[in-house]
Amino acid sequence: EHTVRVYQAYNASIASAAVEAQRFVPPWKEGRMTWIKPSFVWMGYRCGWTRKDANQSRVLAIDLHRASFDKLLLDAVLASAQQGERSDRDDSGASAAIVVQWDPERALGGDSGRHAFTHPLPAQRSLQMGLRGEATHLLAVADGIVAAITDVTSAFAAVGAAL
Repeated sequence: EHTVRVYQAYNASIASAAVEAQRFVPPWKEGRMTWIKPSFVWMGYRCGWTRKDANQSRVLAIDLHRASFDKLLLDAVLASAQQGERSDRDDSGASAAIVVQWDPERALGGDSGRHAFTHPLPAQRSLQMGLRGEATHLLAVADGIVAAITDVTSAFAAVGAAL
């Protein structure tokens, strides 16, 4: 495949501007760390299927060029290194532009209460990649790492309504 699809939730202003420009432009802030998620279900859980709050009411599918995504992974440090743990890399990760963490994947459905919409799958892990500094700048550059940005809010809202 030539692209890898990741998801991120934003407010309406940021989402509309990004879809129109096909890259991240103001009011999006380049200096703010952003977490991208390849898992549809994890993104749905994280943003409450678009109902969590206004700042996560729109979900974008961000198609990254595969070679760029692979390079981000190669340059990443584990998020645990951010908390002072040493990794096998020279950098402690305290100021790394790209961090990754593996969280329990989520599946649709579950018991009532906290896991009513999804439940964790402890045996499966889901990648989350945090970008900051120069890495977030790559999202804003024309002809950069972004191949396409698509508003997929309606799909997330439909799944949420069905749960």
